[in-house]
Amino acid sequence: MGLGGGVNVIVAFYIGSKSKKNLNDAVHTSFLVLFLIGIILMLLGFFLARPVLALIKTKPELWSRKKR
Repeated sequence: MGLGGGVNVIVAFYIGSKSKKNLNDAVHTSFLVLFLIGIILMLLGFFLARPVLALIKTKPELWSRKKR
């Protein structure tokens, strides 16, 4: 949410200044950066879910990924 808000400010600035090249660069760069951050966070969540569940002493029978 924080990075998206910052991108919003930059995009609004370039729209106001009618700088189409800078606007395109800002949108493409922010999309790429936010996409990569999303992938990194997804992988962290995937690989750290079980250690975090163990750390907070969740019952192991609640860790299952399969549906019952």
